[in-house]
Amino acid sequence: TLVNWAVPSLLVGGGLPGPVTDPTALAEAPRPIRRLGIRMGVQQSDLRFISRLSELRVCVDVLSGQGSTRLVQVVGGAGTGKTALLDRAVEELDPEIRYLFVSARRLLMSEKPVSQLGGKVADLLKASNLRRPSAAELDSSDGWDRMLDASDDLRLAIVIDDADSLNESTPAADELTKALVALVGRRSRTRLAVACSQPIVALTARLNSNQASVVRLGALAWSDVWAWIRRNLPALTRLDENMLAQFYADLPHLEQWEVLANHLVARPNLLPSDLPTVVAQIARNSTAPTAVLPRPTVGSGEPIFGEPEPAP
Repeated sequence: TLVNWAVPSLLVGGGLPGPVTDPTALAEAPRPIRRLGIRMGVQQSDLRFISRLSELRVCVDVLSGQGSTRLVQVVGGAGTGKTALLDRAVEELDPEIRYLFVSARRLLMSEKPVSQLGGKVADLLKASNLRRPSAAELDSSDGWDRMLDASDDLRLAIVIDDADSLNESTPAADELTKALVALVGRRSRTRLAVACSQPIVALTARLNSNQASVVRLGALAWSDVWAWIRRNLPALTRLDENMLAQFYADLPHLEQWEVLANHLVARPNLLPSDLPTVVAQIARNSTAPTAVLPRPTVGSGEPIFGEPEPAP
């Protein structure tokens, strides 16, 4: 039996070797991974994820409970991919870990944001065949503490998007912040991640330096975007890199580059002089938050945003 392995082998013996694999064995389809989680009010501005591998590893390690870190804050400006990074981190978690991915802005629309958050955790407890506090217990003055007690043995990752809303000077924001502070202050199997433009100091007030971490995101360097375009959008590679680079400040999201590629496929006779008009139209039609980015200089080795990187 021949096996398509690129491994050099030397078989020594008095007879011919038998089959390495059973030729009559039937292939079994892998079992689908079933994840238990809840999403509420989360909207991504960019559905494509590239690079950020070291940042992704930090988030996955924290949310998986690997080590003593209980909180990770993903910090960056609008359009830098904070939500996409945390969404990918959730996908990389062990299926045994339950997750709750919720927008702080959505929670604060409720009269009782902590009770609503506790209710979602209670739903995950029920789905995991664990005892959940009753509705009356959740609405009581110590309802959140009861929920934390009930979920101590549950491997749970809570991700809070739009966490800048916690800095608002409102009773609801103060109540939700205190609940999250109580969460990360406990020795439990629950981990917390938040996406914000600036670190939320209140969340780390009771934590040691090894119990909280910060992941800072800037916009992708042009070299990363160009490499992604070369792999995924061949229609754009017929244009000069320098020509495309001048539009990155106008098209900071990967999905916008896909729209531009579709324009070129639909209009193969499009002139380079028409590109600024097409790019301006794509930028106007985008509803995603846009970071203010300088225009890159191709070959300078400087990224669009953030710390300089060495030139090749």
